[in-house]
Amino acid sequence: MDLLSGGSAGSIDRLCRDFGVDPRRPGGIYRPPTNWKPRIVIAAIVLALVGAFILGIVIKP
Repeated sequence: MDLLSGGSAGSIDRLCRDFGVDPRRPGGIYRPPTNWKPRIVIAAIVLALVGAFILGIVIKP
């Protein structure tokens, strides 16, 4: 608890040093979870078009 006492910037620097983190730059960037719904819709449309194209070649009107 010695690292957290005082609440000063020095204690935060000591805490960061103990964990090997540079306090001057962020350790990570938050990326929100990917929304897969648009990709699934586009994949379904592409599969439908490819299927129609293949059926058009195979059946030959």
